[in-house]
Amino acid sequence: MESQLHHQVVNLTMADDFLSMFTNSSSSTILYAALSTTSSNVSQNTTIYQTVYPNKYSLTHIVVASIVVTILMVIIVVGNMLVIIAIATEKSLKGIQNWFIASLAVADFFLGLVIMPFSLANELMGYWIFGAWWCDIHSAMDVLLCTASIMNLCLISLDR
Repeated sequence: MESQLHHQVVNLTMADDFLSMFTNSSSSTILYAALSTTSSNVSQNTTIYQTVYPNKYSLTHIVVASIVVTILMVIIVVGNMLVIIAIATEKSLKGIQNWFIASLAVADFFLGLVIMPFSLANELMGYWIFGAWWCDIHSAMDVLLCTASIMNLCLISLDR
């Protein structure tokens, strides 16, 4: 009996693959998660679909990383925004050395606001879904803002 059973395990990595399993009419389908076990009474010509994330992270890792990095991004954005507002509005903080700190805060603010969310999505999903145009802009802004942060730190260290 075991030799008559034909099992085909298919790894689903994209939405198209997931949707295509419903159009397969030649065999019955069983959908189960990567950590699930198969039943022992599987009928002949059964296709078993297995959900596999392209980045090879488990769902627990994805959820925990999303929460932790999102909290980190909020802290980065709010903290740098407070530094920018304090230097721009407080008269005693308008010295030239504090403008280097404000410039560093602006670069880090945009890193947390524009770069980190898309990088997080790319890392957790395992592929870039935002299009080629935004990929080019994102990569250029990432390099620009990281370099600006490094240069600002160098200027702050020389200024003091």
